[in-house]
Amino acid sequence: MPSTGSLYTRVSAFQYIGDYAKDKEVSFRINISDYADTIPKVASNVFVFHDDVFFELEEAINKHPFHVTSFTDDMVAGTIDMPEDGILNFSMPYDRQWQVTVDGNPVETHALADAYLYIELPKGQHTVEMNYVDNRWVFARNITVGSWILLALAIMLKDFYMWRKRKDHK
Repeated sequence: MPSTGSLYTRVSAFQYIGDYAKDKEVSFRINISDYADTIPKVASNVFVFHDDVFFELEEAINKHPFHVTSFTDDMVAGTIDMPEDGILNFSMPYDRQWQVTVDGNPVETHALADAYLYIELPKGQHTVEMNYVDNRWVFARNITVGSWILLALAIMLKDFYMWRKRKDHK
């Protein structure tokens, strides 16, 4: 159990409201009368930020970092040495359009807390490559190519019809 932490509240923005010590009762009052005329229902949340837990997590994450070897607008590649089976969490939003390979083999992507992209990795040293494939662009390209083909067929049919009509008049 953490021994200390910081309290935050959020009505319309996060606001630091103080520190607390373990086993100390904390009470506070939030005056929402300033919002009563403009917001039909104000939702307020109180958050506790445990400094020691944060720093332990940061230390654990930094022990085995993901080393980016190359990147572009739609590709990230790198290496990681996993001391045990676990997950590799990327600080980028989850999107089904990301295609990830580990050591050249496709792997399934997942959403962490419905927000961040992560993959499962076995113990060992791995090369990871992520490519963003926007399927909407592929769909639009296929529609365009199909439209050009239909236009070419329509012109050919018109020309055939005109040729046949001239041939029948002779």
